Amino acid sequence: MSYVYRKAITYSSKGFSINYPRVLISHGNLPPAQTAVTKTSPGCITFAWSNDAGSDLTRGFDKAILVVYCEALNKCIHIIGETRRRDEEVMLEVPQFHGYEVQTWLSFISADKRNLADSTHTGALFIT
Repeated sequence: MSYVYRKAITYSSKGFSINYPRVLISHGNLPPAQTAVTKTSPGCITFAWSNDAGSDLTRGFDKAILVVYCEALNKCIHIIGETRRRDEEVMLEVPQFHGYEVQTWLSFISADKRNLADSTHTGALFIT
């Protein structure tokens, strides 16, 4: 929380604002997602990344952490562990955010749950 306060929240004459790309959802020593991107289709978000398993500490069976936050609704959903790093893509249904902009992040946790990766902000999307 202190990291977000120091690095991602700014104040101006218009009030406080959040720089979402600077928000860390998770922090750890696993390598983060490589070339992570998101795209939207009706009621869904597809997360995609490059599988760099085998380099450094990563393994193909690291579990993906998906996070979607809608500021307008002040709602966040997260999914942990249903997809592995080796899968390189996953689709998440988010019909509750239809018509709203959301912020998205991707991270990984080791299969033994001992190591986390720094999260990667994968962009803002408008959900149709």
